[in-house]
Amino acid sequence: MTMDARLGISDASRQGGDSRLAEMPLVTIAWRSMKSQIQQEALRRRRESAEGLAFQKALAAAAVLAHKLRRGVSSPKAGTPEGPAADLERFSAGIADDIEGAVRAAGIEILAPEGAQYDGELVELIENCAQVNDPNTDTPRIAEVIVPAVLYRGALLGMGKAVIALPAPQSSTGEGDGSGERA
Repeated sequence: MTMDARLGISDASRQGGDSRLAEMPLVTIAWRSMKSQIQQEALRRRRESAEGLAFQKALAAAAVLAHKLRRGVSSPKAGTPEGPAADLERFSAGIADDIEGAVRAAGIEILAPEGAQYDGELVELIENCAQVNDPNTDTPRIAEVIVPAVLYRGALLGMGKAVIALPAPQSSTGEGDGSGERA
């Protein structure tokens, strides 16, 4: 019983540019191809992630600008007559509302808790960049937000900066008498 010549298997090498590739097992070639595809996919994801991060940073910058606009609009203006200035204030407040609404819709939260107690999570979100003594407080509080903290879906994008109101120092009658004694 002889086999048909058309069904015979030859031991001829595969033709290719690289002689090492011709002798490489097909499994190795397939593995390298899959690895290359996975690396290209990972590169594409990193690029998209970098674009997403740039988008998030742009939203954070818009959130900070909205806060600054709101702060500039709401600050008291001594001697400003009612009329064009009031119209400008309403117009600017409308713009700030629009910007804040847009960034809120994108998942950005603007955190500017003026008057809040400065402890716990706020210490992690808002940097203490200056202090003022306040005899009306018994615990540290946020007196003024310079830059709001910006969160994206709960993750911190930009740390806030604030002036912290501290309790006024207590003066006692025995201090500073020059005696050098300690109680």
